[in-house]
Amino acid sequence: MARLSERISAARRRAFVGRDAELDRFRRLLAPDADELILFVHGPGGTGKSTLLRQFGFLAEESGRQTVWLDAREPQVPSIDHAAVLVDNAVAQAARVMEASPRDRRAFRALHHTYLQPAETQVAAADLLGLPMTTYRRHLATGLARITEILWQESGHEVVVERSAD
Repeated sequence: MARLSERISAARRRAFVGRDAELDRFRRLLAPDADELILFVHGPGGTGKSTLLRQFGFLAEESGRQTVWLDAREPQVPSIDHAAVLVDNAVAQAARVMEASPRDRRAFRALHHTYLQPAETQVAAADLLGLPMTTYRRHLATGLARITEILWQESGHEVVVERSAD
């Protein structure tokens, strides 16, 4: 039997209607080749921002993403676990951007075999990639610099939530 919180969550999901453009935009952000890392949602009070964000959370979970609910009105500081989820999600998104880019593919592979699905040692990672250690280290350094660049670049997108015409 489902817990009460799960039943409430399912009922909220079923009761949600409208906001198709916003949901479609969020779905595009979840695509593996999307390079956007930040979505800024704002609007006047009572326009459905929190409800829309819950729907975004459902969609993200359906796509295999971890979600964390943070509310700036709550004085509680997010736990280390919540912060780790946020960082992991951002790094995973940046890694997908690198993986999709022919320019970044070699650097991505070095990062992948070192940090994302690490080989036992860096020597083993270089062997997996068929590279001498000096080339592997150069690709790894390039990958670290590139993933940092992706994480810091301006990639915010905005969704303005207005009162529904319904």
